[in-house]
Amino acid sequence: MPSAKLLGAVAAGALFVAAQAHAATVYRSEAKLAAPAAQAAAAATIAGAAWRCDGDACVGERSHATLDSPMRECRKVAAQFGALAAFTSDGQKFDAGDLKACNTAARDGGTSTAGK
Repeated sequence: MPSAKLLGAVAAGALFVAAQAHAATVYRSEAKLAAPAAQAAAAATIAGAAWRCDGDACVGERSHATLDSPMRECRKVAAQFGALAAFTSDGQKFDAGDLKACNTAARDGGTSTAGK
């Protein structure tokens, strides 16, 4: 049956294209430190994301979505690199209240975001 072979080839092609598109997805978060990193260029892996800071600008990239909420991710970044002046996770920008909660939770060991 030529039509079954053709249908199978089309389905396989569609799966290949979908897999390639998914593999190219990069999830990105950005942070601005309240004070520049202690080292000229600091790096760490946080919640599966490769974070790199240069001065006061930090970027974290990962190939898959995180199970952490943006607040938890923010808290982990602040605990690793220091207080944050700005934070954006996958396009979600934190306002002043969120940043305050993030920095306080990082400083206090995470207890200040129990309700988030």
